[in-house]
Amino acid sequence: MTPSPWRARWAALVSIRPYLTLWFSQSVSLVGSGMTGFAVALYVFDQTGSATSLVMLGLARMLPGLLTNLIAGDWVDRFSRKRLMIISDMLTGLTTTALLALMLSGRLELWHLYAINLISSPFEAVQRLAWDASGTLMVPKRHYMRISGLNWLTLYGTNITATAFGTALYVTYGLYAVVLADLATLAFALIVLAFQSIPQPVLDEQQKSEQAQPLHIRILYGFRYVLARPQLAGLLLVFSLFYFFHDISSGVYTPMVLARTGGDEVVLAKVVATAGVAGMLSALLVSAWGGPKRRIRTFLLGTLSAGLAKLLFPLGRGVAAWVPLQFYSSLNFPLKDSAYSAIWRQKVEPAVQGRVFAAIHLTGQVAGMLGYTLAGPLGDRVFEPALQGPSVWAPLVGAGPGAGFALLFFFSGLGMMGSGLLGLGLPAVRRVEDSLPDHDGAPQPVPAGD
Repeated sequence: MTPSPWRARWAALVSIRPYLTLWFSQSVSLVGSGMTGFAVALYVFDQTGSATSLVMLGLARMLPGLLTNLIAGDWVDRFSRKRLMIISDMLTGLTTTALLALMLSGRLELWHLYAINLISSPFEAVQRLAWDASGTLMVPKRHYMRISGLNWLTLYGTNITATAFGTALYVTYGLYAVVLADLATLAFALIVLAFQSIPQPVLDEQQKSEQAQPLHIRILYGFRYVLARPQLAGLLLVFSLFYFFHDISSGVYTPMVLARTGGDEVVLAKVVATAGVAGMLSALLVSAWGGPKRRIRTFLLGTLSAGLAKLLFPLGRGVAAWVPLQFYSSLNFPLKDSAYSAIWRQKVEPAVQGRVFAAIHLTGQVAGMLGYTLAGPLGDRVFEPALQGPSVWAPLVGAGPGAGFALLFFFSGLGMMGSGLLGLGLPAVRRVEDSLPDHDGAPQPVPAGD
């Protein structure tokens, strides 16, 4: 008797139970960290009433991890990934404990919060890379998309639950309660991790000699690895171009919606909530299904589909157009990016994934930051003033408040679609699964006709 598809999928999830245990415990800890991050932001705004203070707080949390990313990748390849995760979680716990001690003593000041974010950011970078690289050896490669889908589920779930629980605890009991809850979730993750078996990659002689090289050579290894393989270099180019244009659109997303609705925050909330719901559904689908076998096709078609939705979104004038387009757009992201992540897991040797993943994460983050940084000045100083009066673009996006932001959003959608078309047009990218051997030396099976 042939088992039902859902029974087979359940059996697949059971077969990756060790990773599921790690994923669940770390996800719980991330909810706690997210609660503290959100509650601290509320606290800072309550104390200062300054948006600039919030921006500085965010930069203090993001930039140190970004700058130390390559060193973190080197450590992940050189040392026990389990120990790195434990040490990173413990050090993060110490900074959270310091925050609690400052509150209890009545000495908490704004600069303390900046300092705590600056100190904890590199630990979080190490923990994230060690967790990411560990998954490759914990599951068979047919499940690589599935675990990437689980990670997307963590991202969406953390944002939703951390915001809800963090706000409720902060408003009802204050920052103390949020920090205590964070420490409790961290303790849970550490206890699970202590008993978790996490395999280490086996190094060949060449990899051992590479690890003996000077630090400046080791931390650049990931870039050299990618550039030496045109298939992976092209794949990274397509991904980074997509997120450069995507983050330009993200930078003008809120101003465009508010400007075109007369500042209606309820409309904005509906559209943003739609993105979260669609993303969760897509992540659940990938986690349960495991994704198609032909991953590069999924990535490229998903890139084109997401770009098309972003292209059409600014042409709408209200909820009736924005909600379905946002839903369709957000469905694509967990699917296409899980396929992208699975290809890297499949093609890069586990012993060097720390450095390679650090390099590709850094490249994508820098591309996104550059796009987001350009969005404000381009929208405020170029596009928005140009469309306040008659314009050749008026039949497309209208005129008046928000029209300039809409036009910039439209061009960003074109750029996102262009990145997908570039990938389809580059044979090295299109054939990455066929022309580049898997890290275990066995090619990924391709269905007949592909």
